[in-house]
Amino acid sequence: MLVRSKELGGEGDFSPLPPSSMVFLILFRGANEPPGSPEMISRLRHSVFRSSLACGYVLALQTGLPAHEWHRPHDESGVLVASVGLSIPTDLGAGPENEAEVAERAEAFTPFFPKVRVRWDESWLYVECDGMPDHGLMAGITNWQQQVGIPQNYFGDNAWQIPLSPQLSDTPISTSDNLFRGAIALAVNGVPIFNALNNRGEDAFLIGELDNWGGHAGRADDYHYHAAPLHLQEVVGEAAPIAYALDGYPIYGLREPDGSEVVGLDESNGHFGPDYHYHASLSYPYINGGMRGVVTVAGGQIEPQPSTRGVRPATTPLRGAEIISYEAQGESGHSLVYTYNNQSYTLEWSTSEAASTATFARTDPAGAIDSNTYEGWVAPPDFAEHSLELHSQGGGRLRFSFRGEPGMAYPFATSTDFQGWQRFGFLQLGDDGEEIFDLAPSAATAFFRMGAPVSE
Repeated sequence: MLVRSKELGGEGDFSPLPPSSMVFLILFRGANEPPGSPEMISRLRHSVFRSSLACGYVLALQTGLPAHEWHRPHDESGVLVASVGLSIPTDLGAGPENEAEVAERAEAFTPFFPKVRVRWDESWLYVECDGMPDHGLMAGITNWQQQVGIPQNYFGDNAWQIPLSPQLSDTPISTSDNLFRGAIALAVNGVPIFNALNNRGEDAFLIGELDNWGGHAGRADDYHYHAAPLHLQEVVGEAAPIAYALDGYPIYGLREPDGSEVVGLDESNGHFGPDYHYHASLSYPYINGGMRGVVTVAGGQIEPQPSTRGVRPATTPLRGAEIISYEAQGESGHSLVYTYNNQSYTLEWSTSEAASTATFARTDPAGAIDSNTYEGWVAPPDFAEHSLELHSQGGGRLRFSFRGEPGMAYPFATSTDFQGWQRFGFLQLGDDGEEIFDLAPSAATAFFRMGAPVSE
């Protein structure tokens, strides 16, 4: 067995991998076979390896290892999807009982990893994020509350919660007369989705409150959607969910995952096919029109869900203002231009992690600047660097030691040619931030990768 890894750069035939990825090339050969092709090794380019590698260090295989902790994808019939290149040794036993449910939901958010990250327990998938999209925001609004989007602290105990085993309710809740507060769903990019009707019962889209991406900011300067973020299909594809409702059921776009036409939607914009799921629409309710699954409602909103924290006094509507453009400025700065009474204004805002502040500066048509800085903004937490160590094992096994953020789940993928990647599974680290696991070869050549998406 030959295990190789190399830090690479320059031009080559392979597609680049995200900086959050790590890859091992693993070649297996018989006693009379030549070593791995140098030509293959030389073709590996553009890859970023953030790993440490120990070659030839043999460890005695422990006996009586517990059932493995991998959560691996299953097909629609519930059958485990066979992995490529590497597999879990059969003597390690079966996986967790909620293996399929976790993998399905974790995969939906993986295209936005590590900006959006997940973890789980027996009942919930927890989604951690700052609620800020990668696309623009605010541009296109013609009915503005003078609020903008700043990063929120949807982490730790304030994370989003998606049920792993949703249950249909005997008394569905409609968004036409309920749930005017808080979110009803979470988009796969980590942006919450609110009722299509605002807190006054008005269609937020029809009255011009939404930007070109179907969102706007709330009183805490928390960005959220009120209409289906169909633009996310450019990232996740049309066969994947664009969101999960807070009752645990997925939300798809305008067509079925297999590309067929959507028919027979109920009053909640959902139906069975084969399992229950919701769909987006171009007219009201735009997204799920209610909660077909069991949820707890308190004070007009679904619980549990994260809280937001504003840093500045409440703003008032600016009737007649129209936001005409938006521009990101560096890592934490934003700028928009709006017109009011036929004159042009600029609003710039930014957050400071070091000072825990948010600053808003308005420039009027005469060039005068009104700037205010507010304390109390809570920055999203950093998380630990990851590393991967690989040791060759007797009997052709491999022992991996992965370190990262305690409690966080990481996506892994495998390949036999470095071109097509398949999701191997998800692994959640314990409180010590480390997981040791064994894998076995199932092909002559294998690539093992931490990172997302698998289409790279």
